Amino acid sequence: MKKLIFLVLLIGASAVKAAGPNDGLYLVDVSSAANRALAATVHQDGSNVVLVLLDLESNEFEAFQGARVGDQAELESILGAESSKYRANFAIGSARIVVESCDPGTVFDCLVPAGGIMILTQVISGTTEGGRGARGERL
Repeated sequence: MKKLIFLVLLIGASAVKAAGPNDGLYLVDVSSAANRALAATVHQDGSNVVLVLLDLESNEFEAFQGARVGDQAELESILGAESSKYRANFAIGSARIVVESCDPGTVFDCLVPAGGIMILTQVISGTTEGGRGARGERL
């Protein structure tokens, strides 16, 4: 329950700041997720990007942060797995994320193992003023 409260607070806090071009809620298709149903949220403030992955069945989640340059970001774990690195490529309404490394540590498992590829499809856009929706349409 605490995890879900944290996720709701994180999503709510991002609504106060200016929305980045890929802010929103995503469904995740994973090449090697071991039968996990995942969702993700993306939040951007300037060049700083935060990605939160949520396992919809177990309510486990991981959070990542990194700098975005152009359409790419290098993300490192800030909550969840002890040491993980992701490489993200963003497009309008979608993202492709490669798990470069994942060390679960002693407490957490990796939601997606190293070498896994995630395809994110935006279902709710966080962009509201003059932006585009999940499929690129003008809002």
